[in-house]
Amino acid sequence: MLQKSGYRNSSIDILKFIFAISIVLFHFGSHREINILQGGYIFVEGFFMITGYFMMVSANKTTEKCIGKDTLNFIKHKYLSFAPTLIASVIIAQIITIIIYRLSPTAIALDLLNSVTEIIPLQITGIRGSALTAVAWYLSAMMIALFILYPAARKFGKSFTHIFCPVVAVMIYGILCKEVGFLNTITEYDFFIPVQSGIFRAVAGICTGCMLYECIKATEKYKVSRFGEVCFLGAELISLAFIFFVARFLPKTYYDFYTLPAFFVLLYCCFGRKSVISKRFSFNFTKFFGTASLIIYLNHNNWKYHPDIFYRDSVILSFVIYLLLVIGACVAVAILTILLRKFWKFIKKPLKKHFVGEASDFLQ
Repeated sequence: MLQKSGYRNSSIDILKFIFAISIVLFHFGSHREINILQGGYIFVEGFFMITGYFMMVSANKTTEKCIGKDTLNFIKHKYLSFAPTLIASVIIAQIITIIIYRLSPTAIALDLLNSVTEIIPLQITGIRGSALTAVAWYLSAMMIALFILYPAARKFGKSFTHIFCPVVAVMIYGILCKEVGFLNTITEYDFFIPVQSGIFRAVAGICTGCMLYECIKATEKYKVSRFGEVCFLGAELISLAFIFFVARFLPKTYYDFYTLPAFFVLLYCCFGRKSVISKRFSFNFTKFFGTASLIIYLNHNNWKYHPDIFYRDSVILSFVIYLLLVIGACVAVAILTILLRKFWKFIKKPLKKHFVGEASDFLQ
């Protein structure tokens, strides 16, 4: 069942939160060179697939006939949905760096100037900047991939989702796992053209999400019995358990490729509301988990620049300190995000009136 308006899919909120926490565990373990969740990077593919699903929802819901204008509107709204959180995360990361290293005014100015490529975001194009959050490459890769794939989805319709997406997704993921050896790749130039591999991950993941949408749409007319709902619940749990098994126990190898069908099955059950839980689990309060996932993702890995603060002889003590630091940063970013949204709402009308005029729709 495709998500109805006003009918929140709480299982997706919870999954996004689980994915974010898993990436936190991966990065903390990699800082300490210990195996907490050595393959936690694969959960980024889940985020890309979710983005692809919602891209198709937007592409099929729009009434705008001009594909170019529709693409720009889609990209604008996508960017504005996370821009305040991204900007707040960069600001808080800069403040933490200033306090710890007592930076000079010149160093602060240079850091802020370099962070422009993170805020826009353009990092994955090769313009790295200062990378204050250390993880915003994901947003950069996602936005560039959407710029490419959204108009293609609008223009080619079924040919895009039925032919282009499966071929491209399988080829890219196959090449990554064969040539690089695993999916934890962001900046390598291994694709015969000067494009960073993080973009290819985004394209493959979003294409998989587009296929997910089509599968759900094609099967939404079929009702699932109570026994079927239990079976789909089992499929959800087995898929999630398999992903965690690979991430926890298997080394970085081509085994990453086998987690992709598991992600597909897991998200199909959740988005399609096929299982006994996902079908009935709809609560507004779970929006918090979906929102928190982005804040956690953007504010956990910058601490690797300041290891002396949380590194202790005890791994458990190190993790507790690390977790408290991340929580503190996340709370600060959440508050600043609210303030930035209120500030933008306050100045939007004056900006529109005095600088762009009533004809422009960019500030709508």
